Amino acid sequence: MDILAANLDGAGALRTVSPLLVMHRWSGRGNPRDAAALGRSTGAGFAVLGRIVAVGPDSARVTARLVDVASGDTRAELDWRDDAEHLDRLGDSLSIGLLREIGQIRPVGAVRRESIKARGLPALKAFLQGEQYFRRTEWDSARAAYGRAIALDSTFALALARMGRSYSWQRYGFDSLAREFALRAGAHNQGLAPRESLLILADSLRSVVYAYQRDPAYFRHARRLFETLDSATARYPEDPEAWYALGDARFHFGIGDGLAVDDEKILGAFDRAIALDSSFAPAYIHPVEIGLGGADPSRGIGYARGYLALGSTAVNAEGTALALRLVAPRPGDAEALRTMLDTATADVLFNAYSATRLATDTGEAAIALLRRIAEGRKARYGAFDPPFARARLARQLSYRGHLRAAATIAEAREAAVFAVLAELGAVPDDTARAVFARWLRTDARDPILRTPLTVDAMGWWASRRDTASIRAAESAAAARARAGGTQASLAAYEALVAAAHLALARGDSADAIRRFDALPRDGCPLCLSVQLVHARLLSLRGVDARAREILRRRVTLLPSAFDVLFALERARAAARAGDAEEAAAAYGLVARAWARGDPSLASLVAEARQGVGRVGPSTRARAR
Repeated sequence: MDILAANLDGAGALRTVSPLLVMHRWSGRGNPRDAAALGRSTGAGFAVLGRIVAVGPDSARVTARLVDVASGDTRAELDWRDDAEHLDRLGDSLSIGLLREIGQIRPVGAVRRESIKARGLPALKAFLQGEQYFRRTEWDSARAAYGRAIALDSTFALALARMGRSYSWQRYGFDSLAREFALRAGAHNQGLAPRESLLILADSLRSVVYAYQRDPAYFRHARRLFETLDSATARYPEDPEAWYALGDARFHFGIGDGLAVDDEKILGAFDRAIALDSSFAPAYIHPVEIGLGGADPSRGIGYARGYLALGSTAVNAEGTALALRLVAPRPGDAEALRTMLDTATADVLFNAYSATRLATDTGEAAIALLRRIAEGRKARYGAFDPPFARARLARQLSYRGHLRAAATIAEAREAAVFAVLAELGAVPDDTARAVFARWLRTDARDPILRTPLTVDAMGWWASRRDTASIRAAESAAAARARAGGTQASLAAYEALVAAAHLALARGDSADAIRRFDALPRDGCPLCLSVQLVHARLLSLRGVDARAREILRRRVTLLPSAFDVLFALERARAAARAGDAEEAAAAYGLVARAWARGDPSLASLVAEARQGVGRVGPSTRARAR
């Protein structure tokens, strides 16, 4: 009894009643009914009873029953044998067996009976301790516990996978350690039950897909990730972690041609996870972001309050609490908010920014938060240095219509958002021409998505009839494609995009559409400017149905003016098609996002407000 109590206490959420109290309270016979009565008197959920008998001159046999106190039923029977001198080994074997059985009835971690493959009880116990921290989003403590489990068993696939997830949450999904642990878990994904095997496979695929365009098979891997998690939720529809993993994959990778997943489907997966296990804190974080970015931010506020009610003390919770105070300030809160902003670490500020980056709040919280990080605030976990913050700030400023301010940030000239700023007239033509020429000379890539920046310049070149620059880009891309290597397919796609823009620059829109239609859908799912030009051409030719299919796709996780331009074209196409509700929703985003933007955007904001105003009151409320 002492060995079992010590082994099981602290294994995940389990706590054991003191053996001394058990001995003091015990007065019955060795049967399930009396064991259940003892359990009720001590507040326990389970009781274990059994016996040890000698088997031959030097062996012992332990038999045990696991009794559900509430029902009095025997839920499992276990039987172990070992040398009589090694009762500790018998105790460990019995403890692991009990953990497996309890895991079938109540959650004690990301495990099922067939899948506990740890080499011994200490590794398993450390893993289950990590699970409790993981559930509360307390990544530091979770990593420490998983680290102990991995030190005891370097092949413990579940612990390796969870370590990777913890690093991913604390830093980025593309963090080198996050990917390393996920891939190591995949390498040891053997002998596990189908459920655990599917989830570990998904984690390893996720670590590969996080390379985005640096992965030459990005589209194929992303599709396989979705298929794996769709299979997991179909086989285990009552499993909250499978639904959480599906929601997380849809959130990060449900973007672009052939992969896009709308917000409602993403939230649907997370909502299912929360409904099945409302105390699993990671499932709330991304819904906060999506909810705050919608027409009705109270939805995001609800997720935020649900997450904070779980009592997590993690940096994600601190960031969520700060975000909540910023988007839903209380009367007389200004001074307290100022103090929070002045004292918060870069990690907290970044998590608050992540929660608010899709929001269209009047206080423009995400911009204020990024400016604080750009001041040089220290970060403990992520690489949230000033250049990083300035690059994000340029995108965020453009999302809220502050185009001229975005154009003054040096990092904007190294990213796709600069092409939008040039299109909207926020930078002089000679400056744009010089930046685009440099992109062409250096084969520049977007620092986050690694898309070739010349594809973003091509629309501007085409609008100026600059066929020489487009031909130069086509020639350079074709040469890279012929040279081979991991990026050859992306270079070939770039050459095809150049040919389509050449047709556009010549004024041959029919040929341009034909070439855009023929682009491989998996060539560059994240090349947003290509999709926007394609959709605009289709709309001009009156092919609104196909244009709307492109314009309905989720754009990125890092909002910029691209998102608003997509919404504007989507609203126009929907209005022409008579879809008042979709038009109002899309126009609503434009009106909210650019309400305080540069004067040059005033006519577009007026168009958006008129578009919202043309629909009925109920639709207008949803759009607002």
